[in-house]
Amino acid sequence: MNFLIDAQLPPALARLIISFGHHAVHVEEATLLLAADETI
Repeated sequence: MNFLIDAQLPPALARLIISFGHHAVHVEEATLLLAADETI
């Protein structure tokens, strides 16, 4: 399962989800921190 972690949540949440065996990325890591919701 893939997760995109929103800007209001900490990047550490992505690491926690990864530790459970899922794919996760925080919007900051995906260079989408300032992107509009429509873009994401």
